[in-house]
Amino acid sequence: MTVTFRNVFKTGVKDRDNFIARLFGLISEEPIRLWARHSTSPYEYVGRPSLWSRDKGQRFTLDFLLRRRSDGLLFVSEMKCELAYQGYKYLALESCEPINRHAKEKAAFRAFLEMAKDPASYDVTVSVRSRPERVSVSGAILIWGSITEPGKQATMSAFGFADVLSVEEAIADLLRETNEPYSAFISQRRQWCDDLFCSLLDKNAATEKRSP
Repeated sequence: MTVTFRNVFKTGVKDRDNFIARLFGLISEEPIRLWARHSTSPYEYVGRPSLWSRDKGQRFTLDFLLRRRSDGLLFVSEMKCELAYQGYKYLALESCEPINRHAKEKAAFRAFLEMAKDPASYDVTVSVRSRPERVSVSGAILIWGSITEPGKQATMSAFGFADVLSVEEAIADLLRETNEPYSAFISQRRQWCDDLFCSLLDKNAATEKRSP
């Protein structure tokens, strides 16, 4: 059976679900980068873009700059992965309502939405060999934890996104391909978590740390 975000993060055990949602938040961007670095992905990861306002002197850094492999066009991308927030209300993108909420609360997200409608509304740079280079973009791509087809179509129509992607589907693709970098990344983080929790249960280790 395919593992879905709903059956991983929505068990109804509130403390458990909140904990693993916060833990996943620490690593949630890397699966997208690894997915976009694989040759079978429709997009290629370029870096983290910065948006520069010409009139207000503001700068906003977004999550990803993605290049579409089919035509080489560039898109700024922002990811939202709210798995247990407000009783799992935003686990899956089902309508435009979560987008409107973020737009009200965050200036960077409003700039991202402006780029979806008008890609020339901000100057965009990305770091290449530790130096910022200006690039020309063709729009914006939203990434959500999990998406529904009605939610995808509604948000693309309302906000002008070039595409709406999900972390859930990216991970499914990585697992189907048996992606070695992804397996190594998850295995390392799993080991780090094991190291932490084993240490917290090890009375001898705790005593040694208190010793002068």
